[in-house]
Amino acid sequence: MPAIIHAEGGSPAVRWRQSGLRTTSWTGAALMSVSEGSVRGAYFSRTTYQGGPLPDWVQLRQKLPRPLWPLDPALEDTYWLAWETAVANLRRPAAGQALVVNYLDSCVEGRLRLADTAWATMFTNLAHGLVPGVEMLDNFYHAQHPDGEICQDLEPNGEDHGPWVNREGRPLFSRRSGRAVPLGREAPVPALTLDGLNQPLAAWAERESYRQTGDASRVAEVWEPLWHQHRSMGELLRHASGLIVADWAAMENSPRNPGLCCGVDASSQHVLSARCLAELAPVAARQAEAAGQGRRGLELRQQGLELAREADELSERIRALMWDEQAGWFFDLRADGTRLPVPTIAAAWTLVAGVASPEQAARLANWLEDPRGLGTPAGPATLATAWEGFDHRGGFYRGAVWPTLVLMVLRGLRRYGYGDLAHRLALGHLGALARVMARTGQIWENYAPSGDAPGRPARPAFVGQSGVGPITILLEFVLGLWANAPLRQLTWEVRTQAFGGCERYRLGGTRVQIQAPSRPSLADPLCVTVESDQPIQLLLSTGGRQATFRVTGRQEVVL
Repeated sequence: MPAIIHAEGGSPAVRWRQSGLRTTSWTGAALMSVSEGSVRGAYFSRTTYQGGPLPDWVQLRQKLPRPLWPLDPALEDTYWLAWETAVANLRRPAAGQALVVNYLDSCVEGRLRLADTAWATMFTNLAHGLVPGVEMLDNFYHAQHPDGEICQDLEPNGEDHGPWVNREGRPLFSRRSGRAVPLGREAPVPALTLDGLNQPLAAWAERESYRQTGDASRVAEVWEPLWHQHRSMGELLRHASGLIVADWAAMENSPRNPGLCCGVDASSQHVLSARCLAELAPVAARQAEAAGQGRRGLELRQQGLELAREADELSERIRALMWDEQAGWFFDLRADGTRLPVPTIAAAWTLVAGVASPEQAARLANWLEDPRGLGTPAGPATLATAWEGFDHRGGFYRGAVWPTLVLMVLRGLRRYGYGDLAHRLALGHLGALARVMARTGQIWENYAPSGDAPGRPARPAFVGQSGVGPITILLEFVLGLWANAPLRQLTWEVRTQAFGGCERYRLGGTRVQIQAPSRPSLADPLCVTVESDQPIQLLLSTGGRQATFRVTGRQEVVL
């Protein structure tokens, strides 16, 4: 544990500096709310509605990817209900509203929420071209402030949610608490309150969309709004320590909130944003160069390198200041630099963001399955089960299991090589969703950790964001299919000997049918029938074996 955590005396900024980590990179002049112009949405080219008609469910179903998982047909039933609910929740903006695309209404008091929309794109992109996907984020880019800020909540008319607007012109503060945010440096005066500036997930959503669709032109179109949002979040929310401040809005009733200053989730999400942008920068650069803008291409490549360095530096700070070696967990920090010893799922963001060291990841993985940690029958809970105040009914962020956060955990585990654990957790989580669906006929916002009931409280028909459970988790972590469309590459990690596969899988503009019959054990040969309407690379793995096959048309391969 760094000595700084228990240092006495001096200002918080002085004590942070005593940790030995450089802070000068993040203590520049405050970013003012109107420092670069006056036009909202100036970094995004779309200014008029381009949504088109909403899809018809009966016709759409015949075109969507069809998972093949007869081992548990209830998971297929939950998958189709999630899609049907999503289609029912699609909306076209009313005439005169300042929205530019159709959107999913997740029943959040009539508002559009940036984080919910980002999560929803992670299943709608599997039906790229059939339903509104990542372009649903365009409503937020269109409403972006000149300094890069994007409000987390938009009203149906496209305006910022009123309470999150800093009409008083105060230095950064939280509307809900009324308190100024302790940054340990001169506070900026943003256009929005801290309540409206949490969870910067748009860059992650766009990166995942690019991997699924291969649409490089989209990357070029959204680079500027993404980069300006990332920059503004860093300048507005960066503490003198270099970490990122958070408040109640990330996990609304979590027991971590009293005293919370620097969030391990907020800091890791900033790393994730930087890493995603660093990956997308060369894509945008190639688009610029193809358009004859060579100098712009060089600028974009340089931005990508700077973003990668930023991610590495912030990761170092998180590991040094937020990791508790004795507990084997990352914790949030108070304003004075001491750790808040509340074990929440916020720490798992260090996995998907690539912050944790391999040794730290191993200890986090144990926590995620341990029934004394976050492990529950429904999946990783939002709060450790042994913590006083853990709510066995769910209690929102006091114990509930959220499909979105489960997806985050699974992708983090896969990043560190814990695919078998991710598969087990996915099966348990989807089994719980299927049981609750059989009883209630609904997809819920969150679930009781027992896996036998919706969380209390939780909203029904919450697709939107909860569609990632029955759809994305089923395809990615139960069946084991995931795409790298820019390389025309489909990976299939087969972790069971049962029959399985998928029809009408959409790999960018390519349609793939793939399946494998049952076999006695994982050690036996895996015989795969695959058909693709364009040439692709198929990466197969099973039972510790892996191989790559070039697929053209219909063929059978054996591993």
